[in-house]
Amino acid sequence: GNDVSSFHNYETPIEKSRRSLEEKKRNKQLASFGFGDGDHFNLDEYKVFADRFKQKYLAKVKAANPKADPRLFLNPQTADAKKKHAVALEDEYWRLISNYARLSDDSELLSLTVSYGSDLDTGELGSGFPTAKSVARLREKVMKMESEIMNRKWGKDYVEEYARLKSDLEKHERYAKSGWNINNLPTLSGSLLQYVDSNITGVMVPWLYAGMCFSSFCWHTEDHYFASINYHHFGAPKTWYGVPGTGATKFEQAARKIAPELFSARRDLLTGIVTQFNPHELSALGAPIYHCIQHEGEFVITFPRGYHGGFNHGFNCAEAVNFAMPDWIKFGDQCVKRYSSLRKPPVISHEALLCSLVSTITNTSKGDASELAKYLLPSIDNMISYESRWRKKLRKAFKAKTIHSYPGDTSYQTVKANLSPRAGSMMKRRLPGQNNNKQENKNITVEGRERPSIMGRMSGMSKAYKSLIQCEFCKRYCPLSFVWLNEKHQGYCLEHGLSHASNPNSVLVIVFKDDELRTIRNKLTSFVM
Repeated sequence: GNDVSSFHNYETPIEKSRRSLEEKKRNKQLASFGFGDGDHFNLDEYKVFADRFKQKYLAKVKAANPKADPRLFLNPQTADAKKKHAVALEDEYWRLISNYARLSDDSELLSLTVSYGSDLDTGELGSGFPTAKSVARLREKVMKMESEIMNRKWGKDYVEEYARLKSDLEKHERYAKSGWNINNLPTLSGSLLQYVDSNITGVMVPWLYAGMCFSSFCWHTEDHYFASINYHHFGAPKTWYGVPGTGATKFEQAARKIAPELFSARRDLLTGIVTQFNPHELSALGAPIYHCIQHEGEFVITFPRGYHGGFNHGFNCAEAVNFAMPDWIKFGDQCVKRYSSLRKPPVISHEALLCSLVSTITNTSKGDASELAKYLLPSIDNMISYESRWRKKLRKAFKAKTIHSYPGDTSYQTVKANLSPRAGSMMKRRLPGQNNNKQENKNITVEGRERPSIMGRMSGMSKAYKSLIQCEFCKRYCPLSFVWLNEKHQGYCLEHGLSHASNPNSVLVIVFKDDELRTIRNKLTSFVM
């Protein structure tokens, strides 16, 4: 019997090759799914579009299903009606993207397309909060009106308009400096992102979100496992689902069980922000799921490595940005390892930020710095341990091909790695073949189907990011040491550079010498003791 079974299961080489090609084709299709570009709207046009969509959709549901939940059709004016409508809308949302919906014949209702104005750069389009620029424009307008009033070029309506604008100016000036203004929050005292020099959109510079009914923000963590804050400016509510950082592993395990094919096709699925999982299914598989509904005027905060997702109930506008408290540091360590394993470019150079923080601590009073130093020391220890371990292996492999400098030209002249409070002079030479144009002072964004990862901006290294080496294989940044291939102008982290030791055109580059790394640690330890 076993022989017959084996015979029936046997694949010829041609059949095996055909099956392999079909699997590759299917995996490619699965890996390429996501969101496409929508139409262009201004905010007023988008509101008309969003309101009309919701009205038409609910009318179709009512006509097609007389037994549909009557709470869907409530006019959400009172608090009770809003709550009931939100519950019914949530049920309808998950009905639409359930397995049942995908198998349904009701294609008119269930094949829907919605538009979401997500990740809109406030540095370019303007923030919903007062900023120095918006206050300056308003002040200029008020001063012009004052001048015209003094010259008696006014009437009663003009004076009333002037009084209103002057009152607005006073409020805007106050709110522009407020710590709750999310334009200010990333760089407030206590946020570690104050040591990041680059204006990274979505991280340092807030993003705006214009939503409509059923537009979704799929499950994800914030870039580099940062914390985030989201403010709801106006409009319909948003439903949020969240998982605490302590439950992230259980969430990831549950997600893989729900969609194994997607994870097989794309290992970095959860970094793409393109997949929505039903919270009830996740919860049933052991993931700790929390839920809230956000209304206008309310903040929602997500914490490091906290997965979150949700959808919008109708036309609305929100704004979000990242921040990082000292307890984020250990999560940043975890994220570097995860991004490296997925070959995902990180948002910042984690090691560079750590060094910048050490330098900052050593230039402040001991009392103010001791708490941060306690969080920082384990990460610095891990960083130095990694460097020491891999440097030992590579020195043995490279032998005489080790230099203690940064390759700015073919003679590899030594570049002193001075550690200023922001590590500003750490690396300023360009690599052979790299553009040496000065960086313009603008926000940094990238184009793409998914949310941008912002790619290699080196935290704490003012105007030097173009010189930061990114590992050609795992995409991590290498501010402390790296392997350099001259003929290809490529850099590798120590771990993935070892395989290039036999290449005669490769060198091991040590930017921070061993004793300099020990000095960094010793300085930090003095604040912890």
